[in-house]
Amino acid sequence: MIFFVSAGFYLVSAFAFLLDRFFSVVAAGRYRSICLVAINMVFVYLLGKNSIRYALVTVIVSVLFYLAVKLVGRRRKRLFGILVVVMFLLFFAVKMQPGTSDDVFSSIVPVFGFSFFFLRIVHFAFDYSSGKIKVAGFLQFMGFITFFPVFASGPVMRFQQYCVNHLSPVPLTRDACISAGNRILMGLIKKGIFAALLYDHSLAALSMDSAGVLDVICRSLVYSFVIYFDFSGYSDMAIGLSRLFGFVVPENFDYPYLKRNLIDFWNAWHMTFSFWLRDYIFMPIGQRLFRTRLKKKPLVIAVISYVLTFLFCGFWHGKGINFILWGLYHGLGLCGVKVLQESIRRTSFVALRDVLSSKPAGFLCVLITFLYVSFGWVFFVLDSRRLYVIFSKLL
Repeated sequence: MIFFVSAGFYLVSAFAFLLDRFFSVVAAGRYRSICLVAINMVFVYLLGKNSIRYALVTVIVSVLFYLAVKLVGRRRKRLFGILVVVMFLLFFAVKMQPGTSDDVFSSIVPVFGFSFFFLRIVHFAFDYSSGKIKVAGFLQFMGFITFFPVFASGPVMRFQQYCVNHLSPVPLTRDACISAGNRILMGLIKKGIFAALLYDHSLAALSMDSAGVLDVICRSLVYSFVIYFDFSGYSDMAIGLSRLFGFVVPENFDYPYLKRNLIDFWNAWHMTFSFWLRDYIFMPIGQRLFRTRLKKKPLVIAVISYVLTFLFCGFWHGKGINFILWGLYHGLGLCGVKVLQESIRRTSFVALRDVLSSKPAGFLCVLITFLYVSFGWVFFVLDSRRLYVIFSKLL
């Protein structure tokens, strides 16, 4: 997001930092909760292109969901199930709206349809209902939902993580300031230099008039680094900026392109989102299926869970058919890895397992995984019309 690499963003951040320091140090922490919410809402206002309505709708939607979750409570499981279904249905309905008209409903599109906002709402609802969230004051909730460094593009914080540092901010020592500054600078270099330099040679800048199959393949490989530098760069900035405000935000990337298989890749790519998918989509689907006749077929349950989880993952990223295909592509890939792992585990050929655990085999696995992920960006970047042109050339 361009706004987060602009000079204006960091000027406002600097003023917000001084204000937060005042309430943390001079005012001994009093009114800091109100201060943080106010700072967050200023950034929500700026992110909405100076739209008062955008900020107001953010507040109204947040209040309504907070009241709904608190009303349902922890013991009304049936009501909680209905609430979850309503949240997902509303998300799908809002996501499908163009959001270009001037009515109230369309004002909700950039808020609730804003995917990271939805992730925080669902997480809070699940964890509050299960008792993992013990105390949830409204100011803490609003501070968490609108926490500006991670509001637009993650990493996906958990409410429990936010509350720990909300109540006891990490001391801002000299070394911590230097570390946070280095992290922000690293993010700016990744996003503002590396990603920007590679962008014109990537799939995102592809001209369909002169595009050939080889060109698409090469540009998809370049795009793998563009999206990594862009997204991990933003994550670095968010982590560093959060640290200046006394918050420790979880890491989001762990050398994903050096992983041996697709499962390991998703455990290292956008990790906070992958763990959200695991906890609130994959595991609930699996638990539900284990109550059916499929309970004696765990591999079948895993396959179904992977496919449904990544169909949702694709739709979460965008409503075009290309995003659904991208999600299905990864879901099927994960199924293939899972089936292969189970086959290797059950094989009686010890020599085969020894070969697969060797360094040359490991290098080959890393290469295959990287190529699989890279070619998958074709579905992520190109819309259905451009995909049709590309695949028509292949055929």
